[in-house]
Amino acid sequence: MKLRFSLFAMAFMALASCTQEAAVTDPGGCTTDNDCARPLSCLVGQCRTKVCDPGALRCNDSDLEACTADGQGFAFNRACAAGCDAENSRCREAV
Repeated sequence: MKLRFSLFAMAFMALASCTQEAAVTDPGGCTTDNDCARPLSCLVGQCRTKVCDPGALRCNDSDLEACTADGQGFAFNRACAAGCDAENSRCREAV
């Protein structure tokens, strides 16, 4: 019985210390772009290279996509019924 309790106590202490370590902030993290070397930007707490400028538009076949808020990629914005004008990054108007 003592052995079982000792093993339980050791496991609990190991888990508790692991949880406490996980709560420590990564010293390599960032909170603003000023915390990062150029040309990196602070995105989701890490210094990263932006793939695109948030809100920027582009065409993907006949769909219009917008850059995500974290600058890490593009996501579907809308389908362009008359096709997408890649030169101007907007939907073509139906004639």
